[in-house]
Amino acid sequence: MGEKESLTNYFYLGEELNYPIYLKVQDQAVPKEIVDMILSFGFKALDEERSKEIESVLREREDSRVLDISCASPDVRLQLSRIQESDLYGFESIIPQNGYNVYRYKDGGVLVFSNSANMWKLGCWTGFKEGDDLKKAYNIILNRFVSWAFVEHGVIGFWGRILGKEIELLKQKESNGEAFYIDTEKNVAFNFKGELLSIQNVDIVREERGVVMAPNKKKRAVSKERFISLLFGSCTFFDLKGLSVRVREMIAKIAKTQCGYIKPKSKDGSARDLSL
Repeated sequence: MGEKESLTNYFYLGEELNYPIYLKVQDQAVPKEIVDMILSFGFKALDEERSKEIESVLREREDSRVLDISCASPDVRLQLSRIQESDLYGFESIIPQNGYNVYRYKDGGVLVFSNSANMWKLGCWTGFKEGDDLKKAYNIILNRFVSWAFVEHGVIGFWGRILGKEIELLKQKESNGEAFYIDTEKNVAFNFKGELLSIQNVDIVREERGVVMAPNKKKRAVSKERFISLLFGSCTFFDLKGLSVRVREMIAKIAKTQCGYIKPKSKDGSARDLSL
């Protein structure tokens, strides 16, 4: 291999999930910290033989997605750090262009995507040694990518975590970028830490301050309308026009088949101590 050649590496979500959603990285184009971030998020490296099959998967399956990750150019890094009007509303923004969208996470990355294409691109900021804030940023960015890619598969994401027999809904700012997903066709919930379970065997809960419970009760069911509101508030899908029709349909299906619960806010601050 010549000095200017680089090896293309592909990463996938795991055998047990079996969704055609991949990351693409050229080993000489990104620092080791980015690869470590990908692995810690939950993606796994494809072997060389299976990597050769990716192009045929892209040709045969319109619902396949590949995120091509590279380091942002100096011009893009300047754009990432420059203050923009959209920053008044948070770190994230989407700028619609002719036939595609540009997602920007301030001081984090720029992701170019279109539902009419299955190859998307992410230009990364490279300062991964500056603390947990950037790790949180890339958890959020990758969850945004996965959430957009999953829509075609009947899968929806929520900020939160799986805790034994409970699925806890969180607000984005509480979650440190941690999320779980529900496949509304297979009726399973999973995260990228390897936890996968039938949603029939778990309760979906949200901790709230000021909730008063009856004696010997740890949680109480909420109305379907309130449950839908909680699901909307924790959904990882992000779009200028709000939640898409397909995402709304998935939320409605979950609310129809599952029960939602609220319980008092725990005193140990567990929601703030999520590991990255």
